[in-house]
Amino acid sequence: MGYLLRVTSTILLIIVLSAVHCHAKDKAIPEQRLYTAYNIWEWKSFNMRCINYKGGRSMIPAGTEVSGPKIKYYCASPHDCQKIISFKTATSNKRYKIFFKKEYHRGKTIKDYKRNMFTTKNFEELTAGLTKYEKNAIKAGVIHSGMSKEAVLICYGPPPEHKTPNSNSNVWLYWKNKRQTEKILFNSKNRTGPENIRREEREQETAAGVEEKILLLKRLLDKGLITQEEYDKKKAALLENL
Repeated sequence: MGYLLRVTSTILLIIVLSAVHCHAKDKAIPEQRLYTAYNIWEWKSFNMRCINYKGGRSMIPAGTEVSGPKIKYYCASPHDCQKIISFKTATSNKRYKIFFKKEYHRGKTIKDYKRNMFTTKNFEELTAGLTKYEKNAIKAGVIHSGMSKEAVLICYGPPPEHKTPNSNSNVWLYWKNKRQTEKILFNSKNRTGPENIRREEREQETAAGVEEKILLLKRLLDKGLITQEEYDKKKAALLENL
């Protein structure tokens, strides 16, 4: 009798644990949507580099939704295997392969680049606080005078560390291809271009522009991406410019 009781108790325990496990699976937290954190230029056969050569004919715009970003091994041959960042865009079946070359990215790992390459923020959230002038430049994939370092990062991505080891520098060097480079200069205000940028080249902050930015901040607050304190501080700074 005691044996049957122990067996019955064990079976009941298994049933209860199975039910709890199934319930937990049903309540699993859905995966967050991920987006590209900066413009990524496309190259032949969708094989690109973390150095992000700018000479491609088209680009994956910043804020593009992606699926399945991961680090995996890619083997060109049995004796030539290396880690790559692999992902698809949400609207395409193209599988992009991003190769990482250590000598171009001193002090960084492929995990660092994967972490910086994708974000939970869409384009609107990613560029909150930037001017319309900067947003248009990012969408076009070009650098104009008057852009902040934040805008340049979203437009071009991080400058390769082997030529720009310190992002606090006022000179960032990017690569168009294996031979051509592009130098981005920042003035004392951490803006691209000369010290005194012509007013017509800068977006004029209007009441409508300030209102748009405050609405964006409110959406970030509602989504829990910024705190109430951060919202109040940024809102007060915007209103001071009116």
